[in-house]
Amino acid sequence: KRTTKLLFLLTLTLFFVVMVGTLLRTSSREQILEARIRSELLAKQSAQAKTPKCPAPAPCPLCPDCQATTAPATEPPAIKETVCPDCSACPTCPPPEPCPEPEAPVLAVDDVRYKNPGETWHAIGMSKAEQECENDFGISLVDLWRSKRQVYCQSPAGSDGGSVLSFRHHQSRHSAPDNYLEVNNLYFDFSKMRRRGGSTDESRFHTYAPGALRAQCAITPAWNRNNFQLHLGPIFQSFESITQVPSSSELIESIEHPVLFITRDDTTNLYHAMGDFLNAFIALQVSGVSVEDLEIVFLEEPWQGRDPYLELWQKAFSPNHPIRFAHKMPGFNGAGRGLIHIKRALFGFPTHCTPIAKDIWQANPCFDTDLMRAFAHHVMRYTGTLEVGPPQNPVVTIISRKDYAHKKVGRKIANEDELVSALASVRGIEVRQVDFSALGIIDQIRAIRNTNILVGMHGAGLTHMLWLPNEAIVVEL
Repeated sequence: KRTTKLLFLLTLTLFFVVMVGTLLRTSSREQILEARIRSELLAKQSAQAKTPKCPAPAPCPLCPDCQATTAPATEPPAIKETVCPDCSACPTCPPPEPCPEPEAPVLAVDDVRYKNPGETWHAIGMSKAEQECENDFGISLVDLWRSKRQVYCQSPAGSDGGSVLSFRHHQSRHSAPDNYLEVNNLYFDFSKMRRRGGSTDESRFHTYAPGALRAQCAITPAWNRNNFQLHLGPIFQSFESITQVPSSSELIESIEHPVLFITRDDTTNLYHAMGDFLNAFIALQVSGVSVEDLEIVFLEEPWQGRDPYLELWQKAFSPNHPIRFAHKMPGFNGAGRGLIHIKRALFGFPTHCTPIAKDIWQANPCFDTDLMRAFAHHVMRYTGTLEVGPPQNPVVTIISRKDYAHKKVGRKIANEDELVSALASVRGIEVRQVDFSALGIIDQIRAIRNTNILVGMHGAGLTHMLWLPNEAIVVEL
C-alpha cells in the first residue's frame, strides 16, 4: 500500500511538473512570436514613413525609362498610384516600358487588423484550421481573389482603350467559383436596359439588349460566358467588343471616378443586405479603390419600393457621390439617348456569393478574423457609431422579431413579454426590447454598440453582433 501511495504521489508530482513546464513554454513562445510580429510591423511602418511622396511627371528630354514610384498608403482602402514619364513627344524615344501594376494597399501597424494582441502571433504560426478560417473570412481571402486576376478583354497595344478584368475564386463550401469584374473605359448604354415586366420578385431585375455594355478591346480565350454567375450573366452577355470608341457628341455623360454597379437580391432583409455590404467592401479591397472616390449605381429596383439600408450605403460606401438607380438613368427602357462613358467600372459580387453565405444551420469555428473586424470598423467609422458605448451599467437588448414590409416572420419568442419581465426583475441591469424594423439602420447599429448582452432568436437580426463591443455576450435562442 505504501508503495502504491508513493507511486501515486510521484506520478501526480510529475504530472504537475509537466503541466507547469508546458504552460511556461507556451507562454514564452507566444511572447516571442508577439515580439517578432510587432517588430516586423514596426519595421514596415518605418519603411513606409521614409518612402518619398510621388513627384509630378517631369519633362522627358532624355526619354528615361518608365520610373515607377508609389505613394505610401495611409489606411485601407488606399490607392497606390504609378507615375510614368510621358515620352510621346520625343521623336528619338524608344518605346516606353510598360508600367508595373499598382501594388495592393499596405496596412499600417496601427490599423484595426492589428488591434487584437491575441492575434499577432497567428500571422507567423497558424494552424491548419486557423489558415482555413483566414482563407474563408480573413485578409487572405482578398489576396486569393487578387491572385485569380484574368484578362477577359485586352486593350489594343499602344492605345488607351478598354479592358475587362475578372477576379474569379472558388470559395470553400460554395457550389461554384464567384466572380467580380472590373471594366476600364466602359460605354454603358442605359437605353438598352429594359424593365422585365410583371409583378413577381423577378420583375425587379432588368434585361440587357446586346451592346448595353461596350469597350474598345479584344476578347481573349479566357472569356467564357459560363463564368458570369447569377445576375452577372445577363449583364455581360450583352457585352460587345468595339474597334472604335463613340464620339463625345454621342455621350450624355462621362464619369472619371470609379463606379460600383450592384444588383441586390433583397433590399429589406438585414442578413442579405449585410452580404452585399461585405461584398462591396471586399471588392474595394481587391481593386484598391477608396470609398471617398466611389459612386454606387444599383442595377435593380428596391423590393416594393422599400430600401431601409440605403442610408448606410450612402454613408459608408458612397459618401461623396449621390447613389443612383439604373431605372432612373437617362435613356432607361428606350426613353431616348443613354450612353455614358465610365473610366473605371466595377461589377460587384452577387449577393449569394458573399463569404458569410456558408455553414447555414451548422457551427462554424471561425471568429474575430481581421477582414471582418476591418469591415465592421469601416462601417462604424463612416456611420459615426465607432465611439458609441459600451454602457456604464449592464444593458440587455432583446431582439423582438416582428413582421415587416408585409413579410411574415417565423421563429418568434412565444413568451417574450414574460422573458422581459423576468430579466427586468434582476437588480442592476437595464432591459431593452427592440424592434429593429421600427428603427433606421444607423440607430440600429447605435443600439447594438450600447449593449452588453444581446438576446435573440436565430435570424437576420443577430447579424448585428458585428457591431457589439468586444466584451459583449450573445445569447442565441
